[in-house]
Amino acid sequence: MTITNPIYIQKDILSATSICLQHLQNFTQGIVSKLTSLEEILKSTPIEASKEMCIKDYINSLVKDLEKRYPTEIEKIVYEDNTTEVHCILYQALEYLDYYFTDPMREEQYRAYKSEIEQAIYEYGSSVQNMDLEETQAHEKLSGLLYPNCSALCDKSSIEQVHYRYEKVAMYLSNSKERSIETAIEKLKKYSYDGCRNVGVCTNAEWGAIQLFTLQDELNPYFQIDFNATDKELFLQFCTALYYANKSL
Repeated sequence: MTITNPIYIQKDILSATSICLQHLQNFTQGIVSKLTSLEEILKSTPIEASKEMCIKDYINSLVKDLEKRYPTEIEKIVYEDNTTEVHCILYQALEYLDYYFTDPMREEQYRAYKSEIEQAIYEYGSSVQNMDLEETQAHEKLSGLLYPNCSALCDKSSIEQVHYRYEKVAMYLSNSKERSIETAIEKLKKYSYDGCRNVGVCTNAEWGAIQLFTLQDELNPYFQIDFNATDKELFLQFCTALYYANKSL
């Protein structure tokens, strides 16, 4: 016959739990202390990016700083053929800054938009230097410039399913490397808007271009859309129009 000793909640369980929690607290405090110490070292260490650089070099250097300080701000995708693709909001911003309009008046408007994007990039860099990217919400501010909110225009629009249309422009044209406007307009004329909605009639990019085409009367007062452009160029014009609309409304 086996006799087992009783287990007491206060003496055996709670006491052991208290000891475990104390060890866990000490361990956590140790980690926090090391992170705080590392953060202070990084704050006092100048980042590689310098405002004396041209903006392209500044961005490329700042990405290297991100790898050390905020690696989650960078997404690296490795494909089956071992090629890699790097996604970072700074590279997205660079696409905007690299684009120029041949028409002087349109370029003057676009330059003002780019100037604000550039300023947001420098503020982002300052947050990386000061290790307060979350507190300043510099990422969110830059993203808000690159992808302007369409709510103000949608609220005053009389177009059917207007939120859907704005959403599809951004979704389907922002990363497209094609030129879809000609085939999109051909299909719009041939099948009508409702006909183009059917599965298999249009590519995603063509459908995005059609949405932009139907929204042009709302956007043109803020920035004239030139449809003789690639999908990416259409998207940049779309964002510029939204940028000015948000400043006006």
